[in-house]
Amino acid sequence: MQRIRRARGTSTLDGLRFKIRSELHEKARAYGETLDSEKPLRRQLVKTQEFRGHALEEPEQLKADHEALVGPLQQVVLENRRRQLHRNRVAEQPPRPAKAAEATSKVRAPGDK
Repeated sequence: MQRIRRARGTSTLDGLRFKIRSELHEKARAYGETLDSEKPLRRQLVKTQEFRGHALEEPEQLKADHEALVGPLQQVVLENRRRQLHRNRVAEQPPRPAKAAEATSKVRAPGDK
């Protein structure tokens, strides 16, 4: 019989139990069988892989949505800036004198009657 190493906190009996269980698992795998203890783990692994696959697809969809929304948003921002600049220019202009407005309206182009 092989000598069994004792780990901290484990008895020799626990080590023997672990060795026998490991040998049983090795024999079961040699026959190509899935152990009952592995079946839930495999199901969980499949679910995790499916979730990861969906999680990897999600950033691509978010990127496409982002690109679709950024264009119109930038257009609206530019239009708002233009309007604000126009409002600021109109507000900064001094009011025109009334006489100057009348004088320009009386001036006629050559050939007008």
